[in-house]
Parts: sequence; structure tokens; C-alpha cells
Amino acid sequence: MWALLRVSVEPLAVVAAHAFGHEDLWSADRAPLAGLLTDATGVALRPALDAEDGEIGEQAERRAERMAERFARRIDATGEQQAKLIAIAKATVKDVYPLRQQSGDMRKEAMKLMAAPTVDRAGLEKLRADQIARMDAISKRMTSAMGDAAEVLTPEQRQK
Repeated sequence: MWALLRVSVEPLAVVAAHAFGHEDLWSADRAPLAGLLTDATGVALRPALDAEDGEIGEQAERRAERMAERFARRIDATGEQQAKLIAIAKATVKDVYPLRQQSGDMRKEAMKLMAAPTVDRAGLEKLRADQIARMDAISKRMTSAMGDAAEVLTPEQRQK
């Protein structure tokens, strides 16, 4: 039971990687746009190394910018397109990053519930519902970002 509480898998990352091309989201026969945004979300969801998250949040934004630049080069984006893609990736990280903190809080709450002398099924159900709501918020933000990025590109670029 305790082992299950220590396993932290971000379901969006698992689903996105599966849906958008498995292990290598940047390979030639995969969807690079989905890879860009999946990678940006992965950056935002990584655990924080400092208590305030500020330094790591800035690092996440820098990594998202580098990923967007690499993606833009791959699809031969114009300078204007590249700037827009960078802005979309950084905004996505900025929006998703706070949800990452909730993950740690939920893990702590799960540990507290499981360590209690009696099982609080209502508390466990609330925690489950909160986790689903958090994942849904991340998924909605990702879908929005994918649409925003796709609108920046030409149909030919979206095929690359």
C-alpha cells in the first residue's frame, strides 16, 4: 500500500506520449507539434528543487523556450512564427506549473489519510476527484495550447 503512495506518475505525460508517438516525440514520423507541447508540460510538472519554486519555474520557462526554438527550426518557421510559438510554450508552462505544486500537496494528503487510525473514504474520494480535476485542467490547457500553436503554422508546417 505504501509503495503505491510513493509512485508518482503524471497521467497526462503517459497518455500524451502514448497518443502522440510513444517514446520519441521528435522522431521524423511522429507529431512534433504535440511533442513540443507535451515536452513543455513535462517541464512544468517536474518536481521543484527549492521551496519557493521560483528558480525552477524560471528554468522551466527557459527550457520551454529552447524546445520551441528547436521545434521552429525543424519546421522552417519564420521569425514571427517562432516568437509566437515561444510565447505559447512559455505561457503553457506558466499556467501548468502551479498545478504541479498541487500534486505534492495531494500526495501529502494521501499519506495523511492512509496513516489515520480509521479509513476516511469520503476524504479518499475527494482526493481522487481533486486529482481528476487537476489532470482535466492540465489537459484543457494543453488542448488550448495545441490549437493556438497549430493556428500559427501553415498547413504544410503542421504536416512536418
